[in-house]
Parts: sequence; C-alpha cells; structure tokens
Amino acid sequence: PFFQRTILHWHAAGLAKWLETAVPIRVRAITYRAARQVDLSIVLSNYGRGDAAKLFPRRIAVVGNGIPDPCPTFAAAVLPRRQARLQVRQLLRSGSDIPPDLRAAAGEQPAVFQVLFMAHCTREKGLFEAVQGVILAQHQLQRAGSPLSIRLQVAGEFMDPHEKQEFEQLCRTAGGQVVTYVGFVGGERKRQILEQADLFCFPSHLESFGLVLAEAMAFGLPIITTRSGALPEVLSEHYGGLVDAQSPEQVASTLIAMMDSSPFQSLRQRFETHFTVHNYLAQLASVLRSVE
Repeated sequence: PFFQRTILHWHAAGLAKWLETAVPIRVRAITYRAARQVDLSIVLSNYGRGDAAKLFPRRIAVVGNGIPDPCPTFAAAVLPRRQARLQVRQLLRSGSDIPPDLRAAAGEQPAVFQVLFMAHCTREKGLFEAVQGVILAQHQLQRAGSPLSIRLQVAGEFMDPHEKQEFEQLCRTAGGQVVTYVGFVGGERKRQILEQADLFCFPSHLESFGLVLAEAMAFGLPIITTRSGALPEVLSEHYGGLVDAQSPEQVASTLIAMMDSSPFQSLRQRFETHFTVHNYLAQLASVLRSVE
C-alpha cells in the first residue's frame, strides 16, 4: 500500500503447485491478495513463467542469472590442459605412444577421467545418480579392457544426515576407490577443483536455473545434466550431455561417450554471451526501467 509499483523477482520453482496442492484455502487467498497482479514478475527462465503466471502479473520478463567470471585465465591456462588431456585419452584408446611434452601438458593422471559433482549433497540435486552413474561407467570400462578409468569427486554439504549415511554406505559397498568426498569447498580450492575436473555431473531432478552450470561453463567444463526444469534452457535443448532425471544408466553411457567430447570453447563462449554479471545487470536494469 505504500508504493506505486510492485516487482517480484523469482528465485525458485514450485509455488504454483504449492498453492494448488499443499496449503489451506486461507493461505492461498492471502497469497493472492498480497502478490496478485503486480506490475512485473522477473523469472530466471522460461520454465519459471508458469509460477509467475499463476499470480496474473501485468508483465513477465525472463532474466537469467549471471556471475563474475571465475576463470579469467581460461584461454591461457585451462583450455590447453583440457585439450591435452583429451588428446592423451584418445591416444591411449588407440594404443599409441604419448609424447612427453603432451603428457606433461595434461597434468596428473591423464588416464583417469575426473568427474565433479559440486552442489548441495541431496537426492534432489542428483547426487545418487551421479555416484551410481560413475560406478556403472567404471564397470563398463573395466569389462571392455579400456586403458582409461573414471573417478568422481563430490563437493558440497549434506542437508540430511540420513542421506549422508546412505551415500557413505553406497561408497563403501560399491564405490570403492571410485568416489571421493571433499566436503564444502570455496575460494582458491574451488577454483582448483573446477580447473582440474574433466567433466561436471549435475543430474538434478528440478531446477529453476542451475547456477552451478554457469560456473562450469566459465571453466569450459563439459557437463552432464538432466532435461528437467530450466536446465535445457541454460545449456540449450540440443546439447549432447542431457539425460533423463533419475537415470543413472543414462548418466553412465553419457559419461563414457563424453570422454571423447571437446565442447570446451563452445561452453566458455556460451558463458561469455549469456551468463556474465555484466550481461545480467544490463538486462535486469532494462526490465526494471520498463515499469516506469
């Protein structure tokens, strides 16, 4: 009642379903009274339009997230290492010798395909599909007599102690030496982990955006994620690393297929075009001015 304009900035998904299925009529009525027909609803993706539309705003605008560039040395330092590791994997698979300079450029253990899961360690974020997918992929490589192997590094905090126990049990019984848990990481350590990984695995069940994908793209890191929520929008619907949600078998087969994939520069370019903080602020300012 104190302002001439009202703007909603949506950061998550699910309010429309929540209003219809999970709350009493009284709560639904209060929500509509407080947030119905605002001047502008800003959503992070086209997927989020449904939630905003539930409250009948006068206008909906899509402004995807953006972040400061976490990898300004991509072209000089990160890309050459990714390309060298790819070349080493290809030579190993063909049984060819590896030149010493190429082996040095590839860094440590180039025959080990390093997969990274970095998010809240929850079932909904796809943690267990990532673990099971890597275990299945490693078994397939072993059965095929491949000179390559695969490992998963899990970074993040557990929200549910029961899920942590389930994760630890899975690692003890099936993970063996395949899975390593490093806990929460930030700052310099986070940058190192993203640089050293060969692939980012994020088979989340539902996302309104998925900011971790923008981070991975900034490092030119190949990505496996799901066709759920806004994730195909962030990467594009034709991206080759999309799998169905809750499908560790698809994760495994895509992991093996992407060991020979090299979308490093195209992913970095997508980050620079769509997900920098400068692009985000420019779009946000533009839609905010539109309500005047």
